[in-house]
Amino acid sequence: MSDFGSSVVSLKRLKKSKEPSTSSVLVGMQGSLSYLGTIITSSSPVAAQQRRSDQKQHAYRILQERDNGLPLLVKSALLEAFRIDSENTIELYITLADDEDLRRQWVKDCLKHLHLIPKDYEF
Repeated sequence: MSDFGSSVVSLKRLKKSKEPSTSSVLVGMQGSLSYLGTIITSSSPVAAQQRRSDQKQHAYRILQERDNGLPLLVKSALLEAFRIDSENTIELYITLADDEDLRRQWVKDCLKHLHLIPKDYEF
């Protein structure tokens, strides 16, 4: 074979070795489809409702475990705040779970602002 012929063969081999194999392309597509499926599933209304339900349950647990000493009126008003302004109120309540003083002050301010307890009520 001439030098030119062997150069052409070498270039074809080099080009072929750089092309992805069919199996690697399929694996890449499978990963992309799986990722796309996860995004669609997690953004579905059912998934969003499940996340809200999980957050409510978490907030109720915090209320029972960490704020059980609050007066019944306050606990009841807080549950009403969760119902009427659920996402924002619950999210902030959960965020403040580890800071009792700040959480209690926020609960007092929030409930008074929402007119769920009297402005002059102290606990």
